Amino acid sequence: MKETAAVDRADVPDVIEDLTTTGPWAMQRVDPVAELAKFEAAAELMRKLIPASIKATRPQDWVQMGKAVYLQATGVERLAPLWGLVFGAPKVEKEQNEDGSYSYIVTGAAYSRRTGVGYQEITGGRSSSDPFFGDDADPLDIRKAAVTNWMTRAASMLTGLRGLTRADLEANGIGGVAEVQYKSGGKGGDAAPAELKAKRTALWNDILKRTGGDVEAAAAVLKEITAYAAYKNKTTGKDVAAFAGVTDPEKINSERSVDIATSKLKVHLVFGDNASREPGQEG
Repeated sequence: MKETAAVDRADVPDVIEDLTTTGPWAMQRVDPVAELAKFEAAAELMRKLIPASIKATRPQDWVQMGKAVYLQATGVERLAPLWGLVFGAPKVEKEQNEDGSYSYIVTGAAYSRRTGVGYQEITGGRSSSDPFFGDDADPLDIRKAAVTNWMTRAASMLTGLRGLTRADLEANGIGGVAEVQYKSGGKGGDAAPAELKAKRTALWNDILKRTGGDVEAAAAVLKEITAYAAYKNKTTGKDVAAFAGVTDPEKINSERSVDIATSKLKVHLVFGDNASREPGQEG
């Protein structure tokens, strides 16, 4: 029978004496009173930093899922200078799933200069099977969402902004947070990233401005700029059917689609940047 290395050899002490007297965890160096004072000071700092951090955000920086609210990328951008957040270079890996979908897994370090707390490795990621990416998702959108997920998870861990509720936000002046509603029995439901929601809103507001607030005209323009002819996906090699467009901005399922529609809007013959027709002018 093959012998395995013993872990309880008599010549291996249970306690390394050098560390007990000279190492960084040497107990005789700890002043209980001083350490308690430090701990209480740190706890008090966090009690004040968390409410102050919430007040520094805006409603669009959060999304409610179930009973909890979650910090979004825009919120991280606002809080990063306050907390001295530092993110290491993320490592992104693509993994193929058994169901034919794929995932981007992101790992990397993150630290806070404000508290001195840091993590050598935090993991985030997204999958192409997430419902709001649609059937013809752009891999770049999924990769970007994976990196964003990693960054928001890291920031939430470092700032203590986890496990919060709508009541916590409202107590600090933040109301009107968007709520993700999941379809009963569905896989993920109608969830959409905050960045996508913000881009949808910006596009729709721009169209309304250009059409003089005419909702029907705006819907017609949206349908026009979100429509496309049949084409072959360069990444997957699959044929993509023609699309007639949408009249509801919430039906746009990717940031790339919003970007393309925005570009088309700018060169629209009637409502584009260089069009001679005034917004809202008929005929």
